[in-house]
Amino acid sequence: MYKKARLDAQLAHAQSLADDPQHELRRKAGLELRQFLLDKFCTEGMPGSDVALLSHYITQAGGLGVSDLALNPSSASKNGHRHVQKHAGKIYDDIDLAYIDCPAYIKRNATRTCEKIPIYLPSQAFRDHITDDMVYCHPRKDFEKVIGGLDCYNEHPVVLRAKAEGFKTKVRPLALYWDGPAPLAGACVSDLQALETAPLVRYAVLDIQGDWPAFLQVLDVSTIEMRTKIYQKLQYKKKYRGRTLVKDLPEFGLKKFSRLMPTPTLPDVAAFEFTDVPFQCHWWAGHVDGRLLHDCPLLKLAGVGLQTWSLDILHGWHLGPLQLLVSLALNYCLDSNLWAPQTDGLDAKDKRHLSLLAVKAELFQFYKEKRKDPDWVGKSSEVWNLTLTMLGTYDNPSLHAKAAESHGLAKFVCHLLETHMDTFTSRMPENMARKGKYLFEAAKAANKLDTVFSAESKTFSRKQVQEALGTYLRFLRFYSKADGPITPKCHFMIHLIQRALFKGNPRKYSTYRDESFNGLIAKIARACHRRTWANVIHWKCQGLHKKHRDLATAKMFQKVADYIYRAENRNFVWESLLIRNLLVPIGWLPSHNISYRSSAPSLPRVAKASMPWHSITMFE
Repeated sequence: MYKKARLDAQLAHAQSLADDPQHELRRKAGLELRQFLLDKFCTEGMPGSDVALLSHYITQAGGLGVSDLALNPSSASKNGHRHVQKHAGKIYDDIDLAYIDCPAYIKRNATRTCEKIPIYLPSQAFRDHITDDMVYCHPRKDFEKVIGGLDCYNEHPVVLRAKAEGFKTKVRPLALYWDGPAPLAGACVSDLQALETAPLVRYAVLDIQGDWPAFLQVLDVSTIEMRTKIYQKLQYKKKYRGRTLVKDLPEFGLKKFSRLMPTPTLPDVAAFEFTDVPFQCHWWAGHVDGRLLHDCPLLKLAGVGLQTWSLDILHGWHLGPLQLLVSLALNYCLDSNLWAPQTDGLDAKDKRHLSLLAVKAELFQFYKEKRKDPDWVGKSSEVWNLTLTMLGTYDNPSLHAKAAESHGLAKFVCHLLETHMDTFTSRMPENMARKGKYLFEAAKAANKLDTVFSAESKTFSRKQVQEALGTYLRFLRFYSKADGPITPKCHFMIHLIQRALFKGNPRKYSTYRDESFNGLIAKIARACHRRTWANVIHWKCQGLHKKHRDLATAKMFQKVADYIYRAENRNFVWESLLIRNLLVPIGWLPSHNISYRSSAPSLPRVAKASMPWHSITMFE
């Protein structure tokens, strides 16, 4: 009787929902709500317990679409993640992870053990996300747009070997970021080495990122006397993990406790004193208790060396010397008391605060005038506020702002110094007025360097590289005269400009896109439990990648639909090529899936393209 009564109640409820004219709208809204919660769980770091608890209350309130995600409050905190992940697996599939043995230190027991750490190998990632159509049907002009004319690709050993062997498929370029324990990096390197000689698709690493080059020092030993001096200071130290220096050698730029590293030219560090000169050796200058204790395993890959290290323009320039210049210039203006009221009883802090209010008013007026410029609206980012804590001090400059905001502030600083330079000269002492001129010249050089980097060309000619280097050296000269601190990033920029002849325009190979994922990855990491942290990170990042790919696919399909609509009474051949260029990059349109029907020119011809999820018809 109970089962019959429950069945009758369910049928009655279903009949009432069918009679409800708003039921279909509520059902669609429920599906959108379900997708929204799963996206929050998989790609934005919402904990599974919160999703299960929220779904429970929504269902209790009469909502539709999330009843399968709901759990009672008593069990949501304990079983919420596994429950929601099980249902989310219908949308975001599990990924194939490899498990590598890594030594780990357990603080609680003060012991070392071996843990199996999951890793998403590059070969598996390519099998999951790189389709055959992307490899074999990708338009040549799109490929040339990315790496055409660049020596770092054309002269890469993997590319040259593929050409010599008559390999017809284009070698696909890779950019890698390495940060992690040596066993994981070693597994990744072994996998990439297999891909360098793969029979179908080959991959070449053109760009690597990481912290290790800051601790790696390369030294050319040119004479026997030089080798002898270094050998006399070398000793084996177990604490420092090898053969290290016991004293500084300033004439060679080597510091105490620097460790000799094995290299292809010096595979055995014990043979240092017996190696014929000249030869090259590597030294590890990192701290003994640091996070990084060895050089990068990626150096074992073909064509990968220190010249492959990506000195990106974001960290080397926008978040480096450019921000220091802005901080120096604004602090100089505040300390000049040009905008401070001439009132007795005000201390230095109050004067700086009142001066900042006046400078901020000029900044917002500058923004208002610049918004009339289309280039400014499309490329520049504006700060919404300016405080003393954002600027640091003249003796310790620092600017707490985003990289894109530094461009606008650099232009404003140049405008501010140019407008009030005569007043600075007349009111301030001679040495301070001279610093203002140095800052003004440095600001002009910085803006000119930004103009050189903003070129639309992918490659840099020797003339452009020379112009950029000369402009940057001019910036450094005036910046240092204005008491600007010389940091390692100032040195990195020289190497970045020199490599532009080999790697191309820095704006083309290093962008802000990777940095935009940092906050998103941090959200995902905060919502993962420490016991399943690595596995959940990989799984959620897989969902994030799939979401972005599906979004790009939907946009491409909309473009195709627009072109199909405009394709009537036009040349079908041109339209089919255009649609192919849109569909092939996302892996939708294989070359053998187009068939033509009705060859009479007076009749409309139809091409059908079979796709994984859709079948569209294109009319002439």
